Amino acid sequence: EVKGENSFFEQLIDCDYYTVMKADIDGREIIKRDAAFMLVSVIEGCGKIGDISIKKGDNFILTSEFDEGIIEGNMKIIVSTTHN
Repeated sequence: EVKGENSFFEQLIDCDYYTVMKADIDGREIIKRDAAFMLVSVIEGCGKIGDISIKKGDNFILTSEFDEGIIEGNMKIIVSTTHN
């Protein structure tokens, strides 16, 4: 889940097996892994997650070792999760 005051969030798909959400990040937001893993794709813009720079075209997985962190920048991301 991604939460914030300066960003826009839209659920694209929610079915029995998975959820896909689009987030327009504008600034600094908290990202929490609330599933076994989260697949994140940057579809526009750039920024950072923690100390790691990310940009359009980057894809990464937040595993069980990642519980919560800061994502910041000006970007659009797609977040896909499975239902436990």
